[in-house]
Amino acid sequence: MLNTFLIALALAGKPDVGEPTAISPEVAQGRYEQLRGEMERLASRNAWGGVEDAWVEMAGLGVEIPVNLRMLGADSARIRGDAWSAYQRLADVLRLATPEEAEANGVAGQMQIYRDGWGRVTVRRMEATPIALGIVAFPLMPEGRAAVDFATKQLKTTGGFDGLLPVGDYTVGPYPFAVTASLEPVVIQRVIGD
Repeated sequence: MLNTFLIALALAGKPDVGEPTAISPEVAQGRYEQLRGEMERLASRNAWGGVEDAWVEMAGLGVEIPVNLRMLGADSARIRGDAWSAYQRLADVLRLATPEEAEANGVAGQMQIYRDGWGRVTVRRMEATPIALGIVAFPLMPEGRAAVDFATKQLKTTGGFDGLLPVGDYTVGPYPFAVTASLEPVVIQRVIGD
């Protein structure tokens, strides 16, 4: 049985979030149980990169994920600075949880904070050249700082970004823009060679 499980995992590879793998339900459930324990242990040690890796794999298994683990997935995204993924995961919790579960976890309040003080930004690239993110006033809250760091890394490594940033004034290379509280993205279209 263990050999079958290891072979299935090796063949499955690392799935995209939300894209079920081609493994049997029994194998998926067994892997889910392992990942559940791993996520809880890693979260208790504040090892959020590991929580994120476990969440991504778990979300690809096609199994039912309880609210507490979905909240850990949202927390891992928020703490790492991926505010857009955090918001989307919170929206899934709100959609799937009972009203009592959603209220107990403060989901609506967390989503409202994003809607009131954050805005979506999309930087489209023509080529994968790095570009710098500038900010007029750095956010004081840790989540805001993490989001700016996350966007900075994305722009440096891929030249593009799609996510949430705290409300404020920014630049991407030579392009100034303002982030207002909105989930409709501010779109910055880069040109070749900028």
